Amino acid sequence: DDEKMGQRLVAYVVKDTDSAAPVTEDDLKALVKDKLARHKVPREVHFIAELPRNETGKVVKRKLQPPD
Repeated sequence: DDEKMGQRLVAYVVKDTDSAAPVTEDDLKALVKDKLARHKVPREVHFIAELPRNETGKVVKRKLQPPD
C-alpha cells in the first residue's frame, strides 16, 4: 500500500545462486527503466529465496510479503 498513490509496484526477484555477478536493486531498476514506461518501474525490489507456488506450479501472489 502507498499513502499517495493507493498501491505501490514492487518486484520480487529470485537470485540465481550459480551466477558469479551480484545483482543489486539499482541494477534491476536501471534495466527496467530502459525498457518500460516510468510508471511501470517498481519502487522496491525484494530478493527472496523462492516464489510461493501452489500445487499446479502457479505463483501465489497473496503470499508474497515484504521481508521484515
